[in-house]
Amino acid sequence: MFDLFQKTGLILTPKSCKMFQFWNSENEVMEGDWLVTGYDHEKDKVVYEQHKHNLIVRDGRKNVLRQTFNLDTPITGGFKFLGTGTGTTAAAVTQTALVTELIGAPNRLTCTNTAGAALSDTDIVQETSGSFDQKIVLQGIYGTGDNNASTLAEYGLFSQAATGGGILFSRFVPATGIAKTSSISVTVQITIRD
Repeated sequence: MFDLFQKTGLILTPKSCKMFQFWNSENEVMEGDWLVTGYDHEKDKVVYEQHKHNLIVRDGRKNVLRQTFNLDTPITGGFKFLGTGTGTTAAAVTQTALVTELIGAPNRLTCTNTAGAALSDTDIVQETSGSFDQKIVLQGIYGTGDNNASTLAEYGLFSQAATGGGILFSRFVPATGIAKTSSISVTVQITIRD
Protein backbone atom coordinates (compact mmCIF):
# COMPACT_ATOMS: atom_id res chain seq x y z
CA MET A 1 0.00 0.00 0.00
CA PHE A 2 2.77 2.46 0.85
CA ASP A 3 4.35 1.64 -2.54
CA LEU A 4 1.35 3.26 -4.23
CA PHE A 5 1.79 6.49 -2.27
CA GLN A 6 5.52 6.64 -3.04
CA LYS A 7 4.84 6.23 -6.78
CA THR A 8 2.22 8.99 -6.83
CA GLY A 9 4.26 11.43 -4.72
CA LEU A 10 1.82 11.35 -1.80
CA ILE A 11 2.98 10.61 1.71
CA LEU A 12 0.57 9.02 4.17
CA THR A 13 1.29 9.95 7.78
CA PRO A 14 -0.66 9.08 10.92
CA LYS A 15 -2.32 12.10 12.49
CA SER A 16 -3.87 10.09 15.29
CA CYS A 17 -4.81 6.47 15.87
CA LYS A 18 -7.85 6.71 13.59
CA MET A 19 -7.04 9.55 11.20
CA PHE A 20 -4.58 10.13 8.37
CA GLN A 21 -3.52 13.31 6.61
CA PHE A 22 -2.32 13.50 3.00
CA TRP A 23 0.62 15.71 2.07
CA ASN A 24 2.23 16.21 -1.32
CA SER A 25 5.89 15.28 -1.80
CA GLU A 26 7.03 18.74 -0.62
CA ASN A 27 5.08 18.36 2.68
CA GLU A 28 2.69 21.12 1.63
CA VAL A 29 -1.08 21.29 1.55
CA MET A 30 -3.22 23.68 -0.49
CA GLU A 31 -1.53 27.08 -0.68
CA GLY A 32 -1.88 30.54 -2.13
CA ASP A 33 0.55 33.05 -3.61
CA TRP A 34 -0.39 36.72 -3.81
CA LEU A 35 1.11 39.37 -6.10
CA VAL A 36 -0.06 42.98 -5.70
CA THR A 37 1.19 45.58 -8.19
CA GLY A 38 0.52 49.32 -8.17
CA TYR A 39 0.82 51.18 -11.46
CA ASP A 40 1.00 54.98 -11.55
CA HIS A 41 -0.63 56.13 -14.79
CA GLU A 42 0.76 59.68 -14.54
CA LYS A 43 4.35 58.46 -14.11
CA ASP A 44 3.74 55.52 -16.49
CA LYS A 45 5.52 53.02 -14.25
CA VAL A 46 5.08 50.38 -11.55
CA VAL A 47 5.39 52.09 -8.16
CA TYR A 48 4.53 49.21 -5.83
CA GLU A 49 4.97 45.45 -5.83
CA GLN A 50 4.43 42.93 -3.05
CA HIS A 51 4.65 39.15 -3.50
CA LYS A 52 4.11 36.62 -0.77
CA HIS A 53 3.31 32.97 -0.27
CA ASN A 54 0.28 32.92 1.98
CA LEU A 55 -1.99 30.59 3.86
CA ILE A 56 -5.49 29.36 3.17
CA VAL A 57 -7.48 30.07 6.34
CA ARG A 58 -9.19 27.30 8.31
CA ASP A 59 -12.72 28.13 7.09
CA GLY A 60 -11.47 28.13 3.49
CA ARG A 61 -9.94 24.66 3.83
CA LYS A 62 -13.00 23.36 5.67
CA ASN A 63 -15.30 24.57 2.92
CA VAL A 64 -13.18 22.95 0.21
CA LEU A 65 -13.78 19.64 2.00
CA ARG A 66 -17.50 20.41 2.46
CA GLN A 67 -17.91 21.09 -1.25
CA THR A 68 -15.79 18.11 -2.29
CA PHE A 69 -17.92 15.67 -0.31
CA ASN A 70 -21.25 17.50 -0.78
CA LEU A 71 -21.67 18.04 2.97
CA ASP A 72 -23.09 21.54 2.81
CA THR A 73 -25.11 23.87 0.65
CA PRO A 74 -23.02 24.59 -2.47
CA ILE A 75 -21.21 27.94 -2.48
CA THR A 76 -22.84 29.99 -5.22
CA GLY A 77 -20.18 31.55 -7.39
CA GLY A 78 -17.20 29.95 -5.66
CA PHE A 79 -14.29 31.67 -3.89
CA LYS A 80 -13.67 34.35 -6.49
CA PHE A 81 -14.60 37.65 -4.86
CA LEU A 82 -11.73 39.95 -3.90
CA GLY A 83 -12.03 42.33 -0.97
CA THR A 84 -9.54 44.89 0.30
CA GLY A 85 -9.12 46.82 3.52
CA THR A 86 -6.87 48.92 5.70
CA GLY A 87 -6.17 46.42 8.52
CA THR A 88 -2.55 45.50 9.18
CA THR A 89 -2.98 42.57 11.60
CA ALA A 90 -0.92 39.60 10.41
CA ALA A 91 -2.81 36.87 8.54
CA ALA A 92 -3.75 33.86 10.69
CA VAL A 93 -5.55 30.57 9.97
CA THR A 94 -8.32 31.43 12.44
CA GLN A 95 -9.44 34.62 10.68
CA THR A 96 -12.89 34.72 9.08
CA ALA A 97 -12.90 38.27 7.65
CA LEU A 98 -10.69 41.21 6.80
CA VAL A 99 -9.84 43.34 9.83
CA THR A 100 -11.08 46.63 8.32
CA GLU A 101 -12.73 45.95 4.97
CA LEU A 102 -13.38 48.92 2.70
CA ILE A 103 -17.02 49.22 1.70
CA GLY A 104 -18.24 51.14 -1.29
CA ALA A 105 -16.81 51.75 -4.71
CA PRO A 106 -16.38 49.04 -5.66
CA ASN A 107 -17.96 46.32 -3.56
CA ARG A 108 -15.80 43.19 -3.71
CA LEU A 109 -14.38 42.58 -7.17
CA THR A 110 -15.28 39.46 -9.14
CA CYS A 111 -11.96 37.91 -10.10
CA THR A 112 -11.20 36.98 -13.68
CA ASN A 113 -8.36 35.08 -15.31
CA THR A 114 -5.23 37.07 -16.21
CA ALA A 115 -6.65 37.86 -19.66
CA GLY A 116 -9.67 39.54 -18.03
CA ALA A 117 -12.16 36.81 -19.00
CA ALA A 118 -14.56 35.02 -16.65
CA LEU A 119 -12.97 32.09 -14.81
CA SER A 120 -13.64 28.66 -16.27
CA ASP A 121 -12.53 25.07 -15.81
CA THR A 122 -9.83 25.57 -18.48
CA ASP A 123 -8.07 28.06 -16.16
CA ILE A 124 -7.06 25.15 -13.90
CA VAL A 125 -3.76 23.99 -15.34
CA GLN A 126 -0.95 21.61 -14.50
CA GLU A 127 1.72 23.38 -12.44
CA THR A 128 4.71 21.92 -14.31
CA SER A 129 5.18 19.16 -16.83
CA GLY A 130 5.25 15.76 -15.13
CA SER A 131 3.72 17.14 -11.93
CA PHE A 132 0.45 16.12 -10.28
CA ASP A 133 0.02 19.65 -8.88
CA GLN A 134 -2.68 21.89 -10.36
CA LYS A 135 -3.09 25.67 -10.13
CA ILE A 136 -5.44 28.50 -11.00
CA VAL A 137 -4.55 32.19 -11.23
CA LEU A 138 -7.26 34.73 -10.34
CA GLN A 139 -7.00 38.46 -10.91
CA GLY A 140 -8.78 41.58 -9.69
CA ILE A 141 -7.99 45.18 -10.66
CA TYR A 142 -8.81 48.24 -8.58
CA GLY A 143 -9.00 51.04 -11.14
CA THR A 144 -8.02 54.69 -10.78
CA GLY A 145 -11.47 55.55 -9.42
CA ASP A 146 -11.60 52.79 -6.77
CA ASN A 147 -10.88 53.18 -3.02
CA ASN A 148 -8.94 56.45 -3.38
CA ALA A 149 -7.58 58.20 -0.27
CA SER A 150 -7.17 54.80 1.44
CA THR A 151 -4.07 52.75 2.16
CA LEU A 152 -4.76 49.27 0.81
CA ALA A 153 -3.10 47.03 3.41
CA GLU A 154 -5.02 43.73 3.34
CA TYR A 155 -6.75 41.57 0.77
CA GLY A 156 -9.10 38.61 1.03
CA LEU A 157 -10.66 36.05 -1.29
CA PHE A 158 -14.32 35.41 -0.42
CA SER A 159 -17.36 33.33 -1.39
CA GLN A 160 -19.67 36.36 -1.63
CA ALA A 161 -19.61 39.58 -3.65
CA ALA A 162 -21.24 41.78 -1.01
CA THR A 163 -18.94 43.14 1.69
CA GLY A 164 -19.44 42.10 5.30
CA GLY A 165 -20.27 38.45 4.66
CA GLY A 166 -19.35 35.25 2.92
CA ILE A 167 -16.62 32.76 3.74
CA LEU A 168 -13.02 33.95 3.76
CA PHE A 169 -10.80 31.57 1.78
CA SER A 170 -7.42 33.34 1.98
CA ARG A 171 -6.14 36.59 3.50
CA PHE A 172 -3.01 38.49 2.49
CA VAL A 173 -1.28 41.30 4.39
CA PRO A 174 1.68 42.74 2.44
CA ALA A 175 4.76 44.09 4.23
CA THR A 176 3.60 47.61 3.34
CA GLY A 177 0.32 48.97 2.04
CA ILE A 178 -0.18 51.18 -0.99
CA ALA A 179 -1.61 54.68 -0.71
CA LYS A 180 -4.36 54.58 -3.34
CA THR A 181 -4.84 57.74 -5.42
CA SER A 182 -6.68 58.58 -8.63
CA SER A 183 -3.49 58.07 -10.66
CA ILE A 184 -2.84 54.54 -9.37
CA SER A 185 -4.46 51.25 -10.34
CA VAL A 186 -3.77 48.14 -8.27
CA THR A 187 -3.68 44.66 -9.80
CA VAL A 188 -4.02 41.69 -7.46
CA GLN A 189 -3.15 38.18 -8.69
CA ILE A 190 -3.81 35.13 -6.53
CA THR A 191 -2.36 31.75 -7.50
CA ILE A 192 -3.99 28.81 -5.74
CA ARG A 193 -2.17 25.47 -5.87
CA ASP A 194 -3.40 22.12 -4.67
